[in-house]
Amino acid sequence: MSISALAIADLRKSIEHPNDGFVGIVNDILSLCREHALQLDWRDNRCHIRSIRDESEAVLELPYRKSIIRTILARIATLCDEQAPGTFSPYGGHGTLVFGSDAIIANWVNTTVEQSLNLKCIQTSSQVQPNGKLQVNPVEAEHRV
Repeated sequence: MSISALAIADLRKSIEHPNDGFVGIVNDILSLCREHALQLDWRDNRCHIRSIRDESEAVLELPYRKSIIRTILARIATLCDEQAPGTFSPYGGHGTLVFGSDAIIANWVNTTVEQSLNLKCIQTSSQVQPNGKLQVNPVEAEHRV
């Protein structure tokens, strides 16, 4: 099974016509990553999409102003900080967003020179450590672009 045309259309629609502004864009992107087991790598106005299930790939051209991309990246950073307080860095970093048995590993760069986002959905067994941070143990092997 490859990345479905529906998944690509849903991603494009979520980004180009959001229901709830930047929060809605981010929520929709995270939901689509989980629903379709996707890895997204967004840089230079292109979103490279890879299926974790079968490693099929697609590319979306998404021309946006830098300010829009930077706001989306800042929202991802904020969500990561909510799950692991004290880790917030609006200019770049990584974090894990846990949703039940799924997790999305996020890596981002958000500077005036470079903006990029890599989201990767994995199945996990996770535990909250005494310091409040999440320890995520991937259940299946990770795939890299």
